[in-house]
Amino acid sequence: MTELMLNESIGSKIRMTKEDISLMRNHLGDKLLFKKIPRSELFEASVLESTLINTKVMTFVERKTRVALDSYDEAWHQIQEIAYSLGEDAFERESNKEKTKAENSFAL
Repeated sequence: MTELMLNESIGSKIRMTKEDISLMRNHLGDKLLFKKIPRSELFEASVLESTLINTKVMTFVERKTRVALDSYDEAWHQIQEIAYSLGEDAFERESNKEKTKAENSFAL
């Protein structure tokens, strides 16, 4: 799955742990580029060219496997996270409106 993620984002840097890097390095060898992130335990990893033959088929299989193993229904959690984010944004906007009203009333 990690190799698939790297192939789907060729040229982009993905943050990974030391353990992930060592596993991928054993498998990908010189095709894996990585650099330590200063003041962090993470590394930035990337591949410059595809290491998989057909990423579309692999992505389909990975998605179906993940959904089959996901007893918590990932889509539902994503919807909840989006709704929570929208709620936080709306609360912040309303708070700013109230703050502006209060500041304007003191200015008069």
